[in-house]
Amino acid sequence: MARLLTCPSCFCCTASKPETFEGENICSLHSRALVKHVGLAQSDIVYASFRSGLDKLPYAIVIDHSWKALVISIRGTLSLEDLVMDVVLDPASLAELGETYGFPGTDQYVHRGILLCVKWLKDDLDKHNLLTEQLQKYPSYNLNICGHSLGAGAAILLSYMLRPVVPSLRCYAYAPPGGFLTRVLAEDCAAFTSTFVLHTDLVPRLSVRSMEQLRDSILNLLSRARTGKHRIIATLAVAERPGADTFRALEHELMWQEEEAPETEFRRSIREFREVQNRLIMERSFVMNNVDLFLAGKVVHLQKAREQREGCLEMCPWRGREKPPYTPVHAGVDGFSEIIISRTLWLDHFPNRICLYLEEVATKRGVDLNFRETLPTFDSVAAESNV
Repeated sequence: MARLLTCPSCFCCTASKPETFEGENICSLHSRALVKHVGLAQSDIVYASFRSGLDKLPYAIVIDHSWKALVISIRGTLSLEDLVMDVVLDPASLAELGETYGFPGTDQYVHRGILLCVKWLKDDLDKHNLLTEQLQKYPSYNLNICGHSLGAGAAILLSYMLRPVVPSLRCYAYAPPGGFLTRVLAEDCAAFTSTFVLHTDLVPRLSVRSMEQLRDSILNLLSRARTGKHRIIATLAVAERPGADTFRALEHELMWQEEEAPETEFRRSIREFREVQNRLIMERSFVMNNVDLFLAGKVVHLQKAREQREGCLEMCPWRGREKPPYTPVHAGVDGFSEIIISRTLWLDHFPNRICLYLEEVATKRGVDLNFRETLPTFDSVAAESNV
C-alpha cells in the first residue's frame, strides 16, 4: 500500500494522464489501485471512468485474455452521490427504453436511480465507441458485464440494452438492490444473469415495502416491551443462541403479547403515526402504490449451513468462531421481500466478503479457480447442491 501511494519523482504532478482513464486524480491513485487490484497489465484496461455523480457510476472495460473475455465492471455504492441515487427508488417506466433497445418494456418498471445512471453509462460507452472496437478486435471473446450493489442493478439493465448487439453476453450481479425490476423482466433476465446474495445481506432485501414493514415491526415490538430497552438488549446480548422453547420464554419475560399489552401513550402515538402514514400512502402516485419491484436474475443464495461458536457473546460476530460454511441454493426473485436482522446484515454486503465465500464454495466443490477450461458456472454448482 505504501508503494501504491508513493508519488514517484513527482511524475504524477508533471505527466499528462492517459486517455484510457477519465476522472483520474492528480496522483493517478485510482488507476494504479485498479491495475494492482485486478492483477492485469495496464494495457489490458481498455478504459476506465472514475467519474462519480448523481447520475454517474464509475466503471471499467477490461480485457482478460486468460478467460478470453471482454469485461465491463461497474462500481457499487461508495460516495454520497451514490447513496442519493440508491434512495431514488420510485418506479420508472421502461416502455421508451425497451422500444429503443429491443426488449419488452411495456408495462415494465425499474428503480429510477439506476435507470438514470445506466442512461449516462450507455451514452459514455457510445461516445468513446471502445466497446464496439474491442468486440471487433476480439470476436471470439465473451462479453461479461458485472457489478456490485447499485452497480449490479446497472449491469443487469445495461445487459438488456446490449443484448440485441451481443446476444451471447453474460451478466454477473453481486448483491443488487431488491426493489429493482418488475417481475416479468426480473425473471426473464435469468436467461443471461447470475445474481449472488450472501446470507442476510440487507441490500437485496431493500424496497419501499420491506422498509415500511421493518419500521412497523420495530414500533410494534417497542410498544409491547415489559421492561426497559436497555435490559432487553443486555439480556439478548449475553444469552446463548436460544432454541424455540427458550426463545418463547424470553419473549414472555421481556414482551407483552399483542392482545395483553396495556394501553400507553406510546401505543396511542403509534396508532396516530400509522393513520398519518396511511394517508401519505394514499397520496402517493398510482405507480408507487401498485408496482412491485423485485430482485432480478437467476438468484444463487449463499445460505449459512451451520455455525460453530465457543462461549462468545451473541453480538460478537468473530471471536471464538470458525469461518461458517455456506451452501449455494437457487432462490426465486420474490424470496427476499423481508429484511432479516442479523449480526452480519451489513457485512454480508461487502464485495470482498462475497468474493471470499464464493471462492470458498467453489473450491470445496473441487473447482480449480486458476483454469477457465475446468471452471463450471456457479449456477451449475448451485443446481447440484439445491435443496
